Amino acid sequence: MEPSSVSKSSLFGQLGWLDLVVVAGIIGTLVWYFKRKGKKEEAPVIKTIKTSPAAGTAAAGGASKGLIGKLKASGKSVVVFYGSQTGTAEEFASRLAKEATRYGLKAMAVDPEDTELDEISKLSTEIENCLAIFCMATYGEGDPTDNAQEFYDWLQNGDEQLNGLNYAVFGLGNKTYEHYNAMGKYVDKRMEQLGGNRIYEAGVGDDDGNIEDDFISWKEGLWAKVCPSTCDIHSSDCRRKSRRRSSSSGPARGSRLSAASSRSDTGIDSRASPSARRCSSSDAGGKRRTSSIRRSSSNMRRTGR
Repeated sequence: MEPSSVSKSSLFGQLGWLDLVVVAGIIGTLVWYFKRKGKKEEAPVIKTIKTSPAAGTAAAGGASKGLIGKLKASGKSVVVFYGSQTGTAEEFASRLAKEATRYGLKAMAVDPEDTELDEISKLSTEIENCLAIFCMATYGEGDPTDNAQEFYDWLQNGDEQLNGLNYAVFGLGNKTYEHYNAMGKYVDKRMEQLGGNRIYEAGVGDDDGNIEDDFISWKEGLWAKVCPSTCDIHSSDCRRKSRRRSSSSGPARGSRLSAASSRSDTGIDSRASPSARRCSSSDAGGKRRTSSIRRSSSNMRRTGR
């Protein structure tokens, strides 16, 4: 046997398969390391995304669009602000915004809490023929509602000039409280002091009576003042809808029904039975029938019947 073959066989006999795998791994790692070291490292390529100036401007404009921007984009000129605690003033504001379309106007209802208040002073100069309507409820003892607190503070502390901004105010309150409709009255007065132009007298709604009727009467007068020609076309329809709404609404919340308040416009007690109402009818025909009965009775007494 040759010495070389003996040494080789003895060497592989001493090394197991696991040892051979480890040695091969070490050799492979050393070869990879020296090859990598010989190559120059390439700088990573950073790709940039190009944006057009117009797209960037549009995105910035959309993010910063405030009240005036929304009005311009939608072509609206009437904005109805509301200060609401239980939702009634917000409902009235939404109804006004919807009804404006019937008179050829475009309007939106706005929560003052979501508005940059300084924009209010720019409405008259930025929006042509702008009209600001305020449906403001009084909360607690003459306080503004939570969502109108900042607006109230802005009116009190600010010296902004409204530059002849056309405005109208409808207040919501309750006569059983000492400071009845304090918020609505204050907004109406303060807007005038800051240079606003009151286009219609302030309305006051009484939740202790029938606030729905108060609101309907006021808004019909408002639309007649703002757009008299268009309002004449819809006046009969307005009256029909008002009568239907009044008849279906029932007594107002928190109302204290008394004998005086339960009487209708004709002076007849609405709580009386149908027969009693027929007997006490006060229309012109009823009066004539009563007079003729009296004359007939008088003639019968004269003739001895």
